[in-house]
Amino acid sequence: MTGEKYIGLDVHQATICVAVMDAKGKVVMESILETKATTILEFLAGLRGTLSVTFEEGTWAAWLYDLLKPHVANLVVCNPRKNALLKHVFQPQPPLVPPPRQVAHRLPARERLLFPTRVTV
Repeated sequence: MTGEKYIGLDVHQATICVAVMDAKGKVVMESILETKATTILEFLAGLRGTLSVTFEEGTWAAWLYDLLKPHVANLVVCNPRKNALLKHVFQPQPPLVPPPRQVAHRLPARERLLFPTRVTV
């Protein structure tokens, strides 16, 4: 898995839903990780290429930003309220897809196409 990778994280207290897209927008990997520093860093270490990570601002944002910044090329923390305004641009996911997976898929797609509204952590 080399080349450019766009990674969307849907962060929760116990788990993180991850979607990894390539430069063409194809989902090349999905995973659910523990919200633990070692688990997250081991996952990123297994990916090759230029990594761009996006996640929504929330309770874990500052901690996750500090953890990921040294390990990725691009890191975007976006405002979930403003991202809601972009929903009409993207096709909705099938109703059987759980909501965390939907968010994880949409974030790297938005980063590739529009670059989400950033927030300062």
